[in-house]
Amino acid sequence: MNFFDKLLNSIERNQSLLYLELDPNPESLPKEAAHQNIPAKSLFANPPEQDNQELIQDWSEWLYFLITQTEKYVCAYKLSLGYYQSLGIPGLQLLQQTIK
Repeated sequence: MNFFDKLLNSIERNQSLLYLELDPNPESLPKEAAHQNIPAKSLFANPPEQDNQELIQDWSEWLYFLITQTEKYVCAYKLSLGYYQSLGIPGLQLLQQTIK
């Protein structure tokens, strides 16, 4: 089954044309979802390794929450590679986790 067949099936199943962006944009992670008080925006600019790992964990949990809460209402999820690349290798690992 190709992408368009999967998309059409999803549209029919959920009766929806909505999609949701799942990008680790530093301005969209709620404070309640973060384990630390370091602004996510500063980690994107100069990511220290330890803080970056904690940020990746926060994002992983938040994206999983978004997916589980919206899977019945959207037909697709949009992931922009640039946001994940800005976090380096951990960001690409997050992308891989999100796709699974």
